[in-house]
Amino acid sequence: TNHEEGGSITPRNGVRRLIGRAHPDYAVTTEPSYDDATGRLSVGIGCQGRAIASLTVLGRSGHSSDWRRADNAIYRGVDVITRIAAIADGLRPVEVAPGVTSVPALSVVAAHAGLADNIIPDRLRLTVDRRLSVGEDYAVFEAELRRAAEGVNHELEISRLCLPTLADANGHTVAVAREALEKTQGVAPVQFSQGRQDLSIFAERTRDFCNLGPGSIGQPHKANESASVAGMVAAANALRDLIEAI
Repeated sequence: TNHEEGGSITPRNGVRRLIGRAHPDYAVTTEPSYDDATGRLSVGIGCQGRAIASLTVLGRSGHSSDWRRADNAIYRGVDVITRIAAIADGLRPVEVAPGVTSVPALSVVAAHAGLADNIIPDRLRLTVDRRLSVGEDYAVFEAELRRAAEGVNHELEISRLCLPTLADANGHTVAVAREALEKTQGVAPVQFSQGRQDLSIFAERTRDFCNLGPGSIGQPHKANESASVAGMVAAANALRDLIEAI
């Protein structure tokens, strides 16, 4: 499959519909895996999981001229954000293969509060993004947020998008993909994606998968995203060898 089929749980995700009808023996996704700096492709062996939370800090509204009768949700939320940042600083990489790591991440990506410029808000809604490394699950994320909001009235909703995914180290597809790269470029480095890939959906049916694609690593979701001709040619040759050999 190509990349960006849609979000991991959206109805328009073609891969989600596909595995509802078919049971694949193996899977190859083609998200970016070309490094322009080295001129080499890498074989993707997995991706991090993802969850998004809506954490709403609760206060008490009031007129700004009589602020003592109110409880400003923004002020309370600042402490929660500070705690989340501290938890994020404590996250550590996890080695998933020799020299290859999964780097967990925790970030406040949006904050919304306020109804008018003379009303103290009673709600501050924080959107928190979590990238789960191998060995982590949704319960880890929820525990982190509960700890960050301890002692503060709050509401919490978590969207569980996908768990971390790691290919079978002895799987046929990874082995064939690495052989294809060794044939075309002499070496076959492996890579673990810090973002979500549709590998996470295929993993519900098989762990015999890999990622190998023409796009440039580090380019996705950036302005003026592009792929080099060299990367596209290299990927086409490697994918042809992989398909013929698998």
